[in-house]
Order: sequence, then C-alpha cells, then structure tokens
Amino acid sequence: MRIASARAAAQSAFFINARSDVFLQSAAETHNLDLLELAIARAQAYAEVGARGLFLPGLMDLRLIAAAVKRSPLPVNIMMGGHELTRRQLAEVGVARISHGPEPFMMVLKHLQNEAGLALA
Repeated sequence: MRIASARAAAQSAFFINARSDVFLQSAAETHNLDLLELAIARAQAYAEVGARGLFLPGLMDLRLIAAAVKRSPLPVNIMMGGHELTRRQLAEVGVARISHGPEPFMMVLKHLQNEAGLALA
C-alpha cells in the first residue's frame, strides 16, 4: 500500500515532457509528414509509459505543428526561435507549451558582455 501511494504521489509531482529530436536531424525545408509520423509514433510510445507532454524542438512549419497537435496523444511543446511564428499562432493551433531554450540567456549574456566591453568567445 505504501509503495502504491508513493508511486501515485511521484506521478502527480512530476511532469515528464518527452523529447523527440526527429526535426533537429534535418534541415527545416525537408521536414515533412514522414518525420511527423515518426514523432507521433514516439509520442504514442512515450504516452504508454507515462509521459505527460511531447517536446518537438526544431519543428518550425505551422502546418506540421498543427498536425502534430491533432495527432499526438500528448500535449505538444514547441521551441521558439529559428522561425517567424508568434506565440499567438502557436496557441491558435493548440500548442500546449512554448519553450525558449537558451536564447533569452544568450541575449542577456551578449548584452552584459557588450556593456562590459568584453569580446564574445
């Protein structure tokens, strides 16, 4: 009974956002429905073992993002940056989470280095 209670508590305490990097492995202009099918198959496997979200970094095509949202058994997380999509557009197609990766940190770091007169490495 205690083990079951501990397991249930852990499941509700953690959000497992499974990551599929299929869209990082090729140029954005080559992204297509075949890659989406691979990502969705992975999402189904992740969902079966308890993941609660699907992170698809590198996916930048709004049409494919909308299809991912419709087909995924998990809420979809997309990374900002590298595309011209707005938060509003992503929300309108049903993206559940938006990640920013290291970009905000790198922008602040660059600003601080410029202010200090330091060259970027």
